[in-house]
Amino acid sequence: MSNINTKDMTIIYSAKVKNLQDRHENELDKIRNNHKKNKLELASQNDREILNIKSQLEAKKLQEMNKHQQTLEKLKENTEIVKQKTHNEIKNLNNNLKARKTNQQEQFSSQIQARMAQQSMQIEDLEDSYNEEIRKLNRELKNKKEQAKYDGRTQLADVKSKNQNNIYEEKTQYRNKKNFLDDKHHTELNTQEKRHKNYLAKQENDFQKKTRIRKTEYDKIVKKVEVDGQNRNKTKQVLFEKKYSQLNNNHEKVIANLNSRKETIINKLKNDILKTHQLNYNKTRDPFYTKVTLEPKVTKLPNRDFQLELDIPKTEVNKLKIYAQNKEIKLVFDRDFQNKIENTDGSVDQISKVETITKKVKVDEILKPESISKKYKDGKLLINIKRA
Repeated sequence: MSNINTKDMTIIYSAKVKNLQDRHENELDKIRNNHKKNKLELASQNDREILNIKSQLEAKKLQEMNKHQQTLEKLKENTEIVKQKTHNEIKNLNNNLKARKTNQQEQFSSQIQARMAQQSMQIEDLEDSYNEEIRKLNRELKNKKEQAKYDGRTQLADVKSKNQNNIYEEKTQYRNKKNFLDDKHHTELNTQEKRHKNYLAKQENDFQKKTRIRKTEYDKIVKKVEVDGQNRNKTKQVLFEKKYSQLNNNHEKVIANLNSRKETIINKLKNDILKTHQLNYNKTRDPFYTKVTLEPKVTKLPNRDFQLELDIPKTEVNKLKIYAQNKEIKLVFDRDFQNKIENTDGSVDQISKVETITKKVKVDEILKPESISKKYKDGKLLINIKRA
């Protein structure tokens, strides 16, 4: 009956552990999917904002170029108006000169010559002023063009700088969100690991309690068998003495046979009980399997590297994984427990379970992950990690 209960308990416990692991994996998948979804949404949002900024910059640039083009057109129109006015004035002056020359050619020839010279000088002055005005307008146009180009480059540089700042701020916000999600993910993992450890510890305690109760029951059965055997032997001895005194020698042989059979039965029961629970008893007495945490001894070497010393059986070294990141050392150990029980009826009960122990150690130096080395010496595992 006890073997069947143990087998049922093992099946139930394995099913619970499997369900817990499946639930843990489902929660991790949900967290990963949410993280990927948020990451894609942030990336798409960032791309949309960059396109909006670029389109706004292009529109503003086109507006500025149109404004400068309109200014240039106005300057050209003003230049043409000035040229036309100057040409009209020269034409009018020439017409006036011709009319006066025709009317006063005979009487005022000398005056006409003087006036012609004066008009010629005035025309030259007007041409000089016209040329000076044209040069002035060209200089202003050139200056305005240069100023417009400089303003456009300055505004473009400002917009680019603002765009870079906005991109940097978006990247910073994305990194902060990513770090927050990573911290939340690690916190959830640690919570699940603690729950799993507590559940395993509770199951182990229940199993040990039931083992002790069964051992006590078996001891009671053995004592009862011994008492019953002794009582039966005494009863038989009295009856044999009363009824068969003449067969005393045969009676003693029978008693001797019964005593030998009694010892054989008791020894067989004791051997079966010891064989059934010996492995469990040894496991519960082994300090390595009763510990629920790793206790490494951390030493900082003179060259500022680190050495960890861990008390662990040599056969279990391959099941230990060491990770180093920034200023943290992480030890992950997967140990298994197997027990095989052969019953008297030929059936076999087998128990298997796996435990994961995680230990995190903080140090005061940034570590180099690829520099981890292990060495087993004098019953202890030595782990060397170099600083970055």
